[in-house]
Amino acid sequence: MEKEKIEIVSKLVRNFSERSFNRYFTAKRIFKEQFKQVVNEVKDVIFVNELIQCKKKREFEMERIRTSEDYINLIFNPKLIIGDAIEDKIKELLNISRPYLTFKKIEVNDETYIIAGSCDGFINDYVVDIKFKSRINVPAVKDILQIKLYAWLYNTKYGLIIIISPSTINIFNYEAFTDSDVKKLITSWKSPMFSEECKYCPFKEDCDIFIKLI
Repeated sequence: MEKEKIEIVSKLVRNFSERSFNRYFTAKRIFKEQFKQVVNEVKDVIFVNELIQCKKKREFEMERIRTSEDYINLIFNPKLIIGDAIEDKIKELLNISRPYLTFKKIEVNDETYIIAGSCDGFINDYVVDIKFKSRINVPAVKDILQIKLYAWLYNTKYGLIIIISPSTINIFNYEAFTDSDVKKLITSWKSPMFSEECKYCPFKEDCDIFIKLI
């Protein structure tokens, strides 16, 4: 197994330069830049997962330069490998259709924003978001914000959060956000969005907000 792993890593390094890896990890940045070129009046392109987390973290993510080592670590992350395998099986069992990237325009204080994202899939007319939790089997506040945003983004009335834990599978149903709700979320977007974010943030050592909090 170790030999196979080394061969895979060697092949990756041969086929992709660090610049290529960086392009892979900055797909959002490229999407945003191209979108702004086409639609000049857009102030910002915000992805759903960005809007529910610390605004400052999003700035760090956009500026970060990724290396081939980052990508290799991601490939061999056991949690991600297992999570992807379980998610694929759940989608197959529940007949969850594949998602697609979509976006919506919204006006906030006379400025145009684009909200973009791709949910985990669909069950009939429901947007679906799948979460894996080892202990707590209820949605976190940011999970609820996320599914409400996705339901609004895909023009569905409701969204489902499917939480999978070692012992149970729980399903929670939430109504979609309205335009007014999304506008409030954009205007209230702050750093941090939730107090516990700073504790696990990979950028906390370089963040002036975190330094002020300690």
